[in-house]
Amino acid sequence: MGARERERETYGFEDMTDVIVYSHGSGTGKPDPSIYRLVCERLQVEPADAVFVDDHERAVEGARAVGMSAVLFRDNDQVIAELEVLLAPR
Repeated sequence: MGARERERETYGFEDMTDVIVYSHGSGTGKPDPSIYRLVCERLQVEPADAVFVDDHERAVEGARAVGMSAVLFRDNDQVIAELEVLLAPR
């Protein structure tokens, strides 16, 4: 069993998400703009309609560079508060 299968079995990420994009499978990685565009393409959303969360500033900056809203993770309470603002009806 490979790492992907162990991850699927242990965490069930595929049951919690609409799409999973692995950098090693896509040939690119954060903060390369193409990986953010690939995720949006697979989700069938525009970058402006997506929110990205990561604990690395470079990755957050990469998402913002393609037009996504992005949150730098510091702790759960902070991320939840920022997401509530970003996702609030306008």
